[in-house]
This record gives sequence, C-alpha cells and structure tokens, in this order.
Amino acid sequence: MSVLAMAALGVALVWVTSSVMTTQALRDGTTMATAVSSYATASVPADAFAVTGALTGEQTDAVERAIAGFGDRLVEVRLWSADGVLLFSSVERGSTGFPDGDRLDKVMTSGTPDARVLVDVSGERTTARATERDVLDVYSPVQVSDTAGLLDPGSTLVPDDVVGAAEILLDHTASSAALAEAVRTVTLVTAGGLVALFLLLFRTVMTTSRRLQSTALENARLALLDSLTGLPNRRLLADRMRRAILDASRDETRVGLMLLDIDRFKDINDSLGHDRGDELLEQVAARLRNALRHEDVVARLGGDEFAILLPDVRSVANAERLAQRVRHLFVPPFTLGEIPLHVDTSVGVACLPDHADDASSLMRTADIAMYAAKNHRKGVAVYSPDEDDSSPPAWCSWATCTGHSRRNPARRPSSSCTTSPRWPWPRVGPSASRRSCAGVTPRAG
Repeated sequence: MSVLAMAALGVALVWVTSSVMTTQALRDGTTMATAVSSYATASVPADAFAVTGALTGEQTDAVERAIAGFGDRLVEVRLWSADGVLLFSSVERGSTGFPDGDRLDKVMTSGTPDARVLVDVSGERTTARATERDVLDVYSPVQVSDTAGLLDPGSTLVPDDVVGAAEILLDHTASSAALAEAVRTVTLVTAGGLVALFLLLFRTVMTTSRRLQSTALENARLALLDSLTGLPNRRLLADRMRRAILDASRDETRVGLMLLDIDRFKDINDSLGHDRGDELLEQVAARLRNALRHEDVVARLGGDEFAILLPDVRSVANAERLAQRVRHLFVPPFTLGEIPLHVDTSVGVACLPDHADDASSLMRTADIAMYAAKNHRKGVAVYSPDEDDSSPPAWCSWATCTGHSRRNPARRPSSSCTTSPRWPWPRVGPSASRRSCAGVTPRAG
C-alpha cells in the first residue's frame, strides 16, 4: 500500500509540474502572439475589419513589413473580420479560408486571447516529404484602439470595441521539445527522489522494527533470567520443571531437584560489602554452570539460594552423588579482589516421584532437605519425611510428645519429654524447624 501511495504521489507531482510548465509555455507564446498582433494591425484601419472586409495592396504590404522582424518562429499571420472573412494571410496573398468559428466567437465575445497547440502538416500526408511540427495557434482580439483608426468619421465604434481577430501561428517545436525534456527530467528526479525516500523510510522502518524486536526479546530474556548472574530465574525454572515433569510422566523417568545456599552469606555481605557479595554470587553461578551436564538447569532463586534441576536422573542415589560433586565445587577458594575466601554450602536433594508428585511439592521437599543439611551440618541431605513438619510421622511424634488427641485436646505436654516434635505450622526460618518441647506448650495460633 505504501508503494502505491508513493507511486501515486510521484504521478501527481509530475502531472502538476507538467501542467504548470505547459501553462507557462502557453502564456509566453500568447504574449508573443499579442505583440505580433499589435504590430500587424497597427497599419490596418478599423473600417477594414468592420466595414470593407478587405485590405488594399498598400495595407497588405504594410502588414508584411510590420511582421517581418519576428523571424522564423512566426509561421503565419491571418487577420479575420468579425464575420469570419479572411482579410490577410502572410502565406499566400489572395488565399481564402475559414476560421475556427467557435474560437473566433469566443474571442470576439470575451475580448481575451485563446491559445492552443496544434500539429501543422507541411506537404502531402501520403508522401515521404510530409513533415509535422507543433504550432501555437493564438486567436487574439483586435480592438479599434489596436488599429490605424477609423476612416469613416460618422462611425459609432469606440476604441474598446472588438472589430475582428488576428490569428497568429508560432512555431512551437522548440518549446514542445524543451517542455518534454523538462517533464522527463522532472519525472526522473521525482522518481529517483521517491525511490530514495522509500529506501530511506524502508531502512528506517526496518531498523526501528529490528530494534523493537531486539528490545522485546531482551525484555523477555530479562524477565526469565537473573540480572546479576544471567542464570534462569524462578519463573523460568518453574517452566522448565513443568516440562521436565511432563516428559518424566510420559517416559516414566525421574526428575531431581537440588536446592543450595551459601553458608553465612549474610556475614560475608556485612563484612566485605554487597559488591563483594555480588561478585561471590557471580563466581558461584559460573562454577555451577560449567560443572554440570548440558541438560541440567542451574537457576538463581534469589539472595544466595540456587536451584539445580536434573531432568533425567536414574536414581535418588545418583542425585545425591551429583549433589556431593556440587558441594565439592566450593572446596577451592573464591577470589574476591585479592582476598581468597573459603565458603561452604548446604545442598538439599529431592526427586519426583520418590519424594513429590508435582513441581510445587518437589520444590518444597528439596527446600526441607536443604535446611536439614544446614541444621545437621551434613553438607548434603536427601529429603526425609522425618524432617518434614507436615508429614504423618512428624504429626505422630508431636502428638506422642504432647499427649494431644481428639479425646483430650487440652492435655499439656510433659516436661520430661526429650523428643524433638515437628511443629505443624509454616516455618519462618531454619531455626524454627527445631524446637524442644520440654517445658514448652505449643500455642494454638
């Protein structure tokens, strides 16, 4: 559509330019024809147009002498009376002819010239000698004031009365050729300009489109990646987990998930500064990314917490061995500026369908395993229902310790109980998962 619009614009520009130039050429020719008419009629009395309808030999010679100075561009001069009688022709004396009646009447009525471009044929059309050329045919009104005056003193004509017309034929070949050349030049310049404009607009549009696409892709990428480490974020990890679980369900395979965080990372931030803490996170991300399989997904969940998705793991034992290998990545010190820093990590491992049946429960069980590894200082821990506050064994342990039952819900716990019941409410932090029930009465809410 834009190409058609620009083509239409180009055609309109060429047409307008051609029309303006053609009009100007006709105006210039009309001006010259008016000058020729004034010279030709200056020696002719007005009575010849209005009364006698003929010129004497002396008057004819005077007209020829008057127009002789206009050169070869003047093709012919004809003088017409108001009745359409040919008074004079510069081509052949005594020739007769008929004017263009409509144009003569128009000039006599309006008092303004009428110009048209015609094709003049010299010689016989059927012979090879016949030639054609463009001529500008101008009918110019002749007023009494343009003539030699009135011979009849009793005439009622006034100076502004139109008594006849002068038909001036000018060679228009050079003007037509110049006009055609100018139109061709304007056409080429307009076409070239429009093509250049189209290419410029096309390039601008394509550049802008590519920039917008690149920006959209970058925004989409940033929405799925962690801004600090470049690892997948929680949102992208959830999507990869969903796909991996669907594939595992179809192929009857196993999906593993490791959650890990950096021990005492807050102390590192507080002592060395957040810039060093960010640098440590970037180095941890690089080690994790370079040490695992291509199909494994390493993600940063936030803060110092990372996740590793194992889309296809053979067994829970294999997942645990991979977790041990991940933990060994932290043995070499991390260099923060010029400071070698030894850090440790706690890794929790959970597998589907062994420990969970969907993505949410897989994330939860891996999180429980990670806090178990941290609390027990084991480094690596596989999910166990005994560490799960909401598992049936934990409920049984809590009920046994407190003596809580449906029959006696108000019974208080014994102070001699030394077991570690699991509190059924949501855990706030790692320290909240370990409470001694000795001498402690759990609150109801």
